[in-house]
Amino acid sequence: MQIQNDNHGNAAVLAVNDSRRIDPLSAGVLGQFARQEAMARFIGKAASVFVQGVQWLAKPFLNWHRRNVLYSDLQALPDYLLKDIGFTRGEITAVVYHELRRQPLSPSPTHGQPVSSVSSVSGIENRKEEKPLAA
Repeated sequence: MQIQNDNHGNAAVLAVNDSRRIDPLSAGVLGQFARQEAMARFIGKAASVFVQGVQWLAKPFLNWHRRNVLYSDLQALPDYLLKDIGFTRGEITAVVYHELRRQPLSPSPTHGQPVSSVSSVSGIENRKEEKPLAA
């Protein structure tokens, strides 16, 4: 059994809505164009899936590389800078693998006094009696 390439099959669908007749050569060109357009859509979708697969495979390697660079950079710092950052040399591995996290700084409502606010910008209206600093 021989398979024949039908260039007129897709063009016949395009020619149904057209009131003019299409010659066989134009029908063949239109059919080829429709197949190329379908192939381009398929390749576009396949390329998108391929890129997502590569990203999925590369993500663990990139995470490992990022942690490795961070570890070596932190190991290169002197102890006084690590103390300024907030951890010691023995805690570098825990920091790199997100096992050690800083607690957010927030003022304690039970241990502090409320901060006084200024009611006016110039402050002249609220001044009582001005005393010189030196007697």
